[in-house]
Amino acid sequence: MDSKTINLTIPANLLAELDEAAKANYTSRSDYIRESVVLRLKKQHVVDNSTENEPSPAGGSLFDL
Repeated sequence: MDSKTINLTIPANLLAELDEAAKANYTSRSDYIRESVVLRLKKQHVVDNSTENEPSPAGGSLFDL
């Protein structure tokens, strides 16, 4: 699947919490954000469940979009 780079502006304290959560889950900041977005979209029934089963490029997460 084709990936795109985005810019995101968030408060410094939220970024610190994000980094702590990513580190605690042994993942990168980008993977943590990507997985969080997929989970949120699935809750809203926006992402098809077949997204999880697609091969992920370069050994990325199962949640890669």
